[in-house]
Amino acid sequence: ERNQIIAKLIPDNTSVLDIGCGAQTLRKYLGYGVRYQPCDLIAADGVLFCDFNSGIYPDIQQPFDFVVCSGSMEYARRPEEFIERIAGFGETLILSYISRSDKESKWSRLRAGWLNHLTEKELEALFFRKGLRWSILGEWGRQKIYRLNRD
Repeated sequence: ERNQIIAKLIPDNTSVLDIGCGAQTLRKYLGYGVRYQPCDLIAADGVLFCDFNSGIYPDIQQPFDFVVCSGSMEYARRPEEFIERIAGFGETLILSYISRSDKESKWSRLRAGWLNHLTEKELEALFFRKGLRWSILGEWGRQKIYRLNRD
């Protein structure tokens, strides 16, 4: 469902880098003429390898129109470095993130496999520090889809 929403935000005839693409579900919802480049920890045919927790990011020669990070940032050990690096891969970053509520324990997030525990305020402060303007494109519960652009 999240990738269906994100795909509707991407115009036809643009380019997309899908960070942490997993099963590449975003691809099937994209419009006409969209050039799609998957990127993931699991290497496969046509997939750029990345392991952001080991500091391995793809070698991007030309910026993409859109960089999508759908459900991956929660697994980044160093979210500030992660945001800085992937924001440089394109004009617009579309990022989904489930923030930690003030009452939620970090342990519950660790049990879910998530490696960072930012509240909404902490996440938006990180965007500010990195010189990114943001708007919220969709939300349900604590999960939000952000559109980010450099100042």
